[in-house]
Amino acid sequence: LTPAADLRYADGKVERRRGRIVCVREDHTITESEAANTLVGLDLVGGDGQVLVSGSDFYSSPRLSPDGSRLAWLAWNHPNMPWDGTELWAGECKPDGSLGRVVAVHQESGSGPNLRRQRTAQVHGVAIDPSRRYVLTANLGADRLFIYHFDRTTRSLMPAGSEAAPPGSGPRDQMLVPAARS
Repeated sequence: LTPAADLRYADGKVERRRGRIVCVREDHTITESEAANTLVGLDLVGGDGQVLVSGSDFYSSPRLSPDGSRLAWLAWNHPNMPWDGTELWAGECKPDGSLGRVVAVHQESGSGPNLRRQRTAQVHGVAIDPSRRYVLTANLGADRLFIYHFDRTTRSLMPAGSEAAPPGSGPRDQMLVPAARS
């Protein structure tokens, strides 16, 4: 599935519609510098992979909307670690799977009661709702689940509220479950 090179892959999600896995790739083939990180689409049959996002030092949590039309992810740069300055990004996917216009970038703020591990906001998880209108982020540092609305006019993410988690619990991930119908 992956090329025979010093490349490492993580945090993959299968996208059956396009026959690929969207994941983080760490490229160790450049020996005179540290690994280069990107988000890639790997064909399930094999190949080099299509670079979707590059330019940041680190990536995590690539998540596609259920119809494959939007991609959301987390990124950060040196000297930050994920708990210091993680940014939420989202973009539109073209029919060929490449990333079109990036529609949003957002860095959350806040802190939780456990100052040893919650002194700043720390986005840990990303989800796109089935309607493609909202992006949700679990924030370990702020003890909150943040909700953002895709504004089609400004092509950006607009804050749409948040839900509190128990103090000190620091949510890391979330799962969208269809509502029960009577």
